[in-house]
Amino acid sequence: MLTVDTHIYGGYKMILGRYYYCICRWLLVYKLGFRVPGAVIALSASSWFLVIGEFIYIFGGWCPYSWKGFGVAAFKDLVPVVKLSISSGVMVCLELWYNAVLVLLAGYMANVEVAISAFSIWYIPHFLFF
Repeated sequence: MLTVDTHIYGGYKMILGRYYYCICRWLLVYKLGFRVPGAVIALSASSWFLVIGEFIYIFGGWCPYSWKGFGVAAFKDLVPVVKLSISSGVMVCLELWYNAVLVLLAGYMANVEVAISAFSIWYIPHFLFF
């Protein structure tokens, strides 16, 4: 039963975060006229809203199964996790550098506008699915 409750809470949390983002974006972009910076601020604020809500849920104390405190088991087998995190971070950096180099090299081509357009057509689905 605990798994079902956690799944339902996760759905509510995502819906609440999406509503908060839409209201924040509407307020900052359309009502206050901040345009692109307002959209960025709204996205950042809604992300922090979800993080703070998660911390309140975990550390609040009214959910007895959510947080039992740190124990020795939390630090067991930590070395493989650190190795995986470092290798994952290196791969993400390499991917970002690869795309930056592609954009830089496309700028030296004869028809820059077509090259960047072709790169963006390739990059958007690649970014969404991978």
